[in-house]
Amino acid sequence: DSVSEICQDAFRGCSSLKNVSIPSSVKKIESFAFSGCSSLELISVPHSVKTKYIGIGPNVKVELI
Repeated sequence: DSVSEICQDAFRGCSSLKNVSIPSSVKKIESFAFSGCSSLELISVPHSVKTKYIGIGPNVKVELI
């Protein structure tokens, strides 16, 4: 089975995350899924994802793939 949704607060506070690549199977990312990930620099998100507000810091680059 593949992941189709990343739930609210799923990775909240995961300070070891640096780069995240969301697979194309994901169709929805709920609010604040990556909130508080202090080392996060880049999230690659497919165009197929419906919800793109993911509650990240201002220094995190979001790349649409």
